[in-house]
Amino acid sequence: MWPVIVLGLSALGAAAPTPAAPPPIAVVVNRGNPLTNITRDQLREFYLGRSTQFPNRDRVVLLELPTLRGEFYRSVLGMSEDQVKRYWIGVIFAGGDAAPPKEVGNADEVKRYVAEHRGTVAFIAATDVDSTVKPLTVDGRRPNDPEYPIRSVTMATDGLAGQTLCQIAGASEPGC
Repeated sequence: MWPVIVLGLSALGAAAPTPAAPPPIAVVVNRGNPLTNITRDQLREFYLGRSTQFPNRDRVVLLELPTLRGEFYRSVLGMSEDQVKRYWIGVIFAGGDAAPPKEVGNADEVKRYVAEHRGTVAFIAATDVDSTVKPLTVDGRRPNDPEYPIRSVTMATDGLAGQTLCQIAGASEPGC
């Protein structure tokens, strides 16, 4: 009798619950950093090594969290992790003075590093933000804003069928 009931529920359109959408990705800095907002273009410049200083001339140190870097790079740079790695190999090979992002193991390590180093820019899940770091608004929007620009691609695909990730992210980088 159970198979009939399960089949009956399936036929009625009952579906398994869908998993919750991942939280937005927050950009964080040291609490002593005077910055309160950053544009997506500024993030691109930092994470591509084109800009290595804050407006106050502090050197930028970049961190990346392996569990979120794919989504962050697709959303901010319009590039895959492999494309970002190849890009940085080219920057280093060309002798640029920019340093690629440092990989940090988990959100707690990111927060600890950011709290101890004033010039650090990093990204973590918005749900991991606490009082040890300062979250920045991005393009004037907070992570809880529906128009916040750094979201998981799975959260931002409604109505975007047929567009590439580069088009969705508004990237004009080579290879996009």
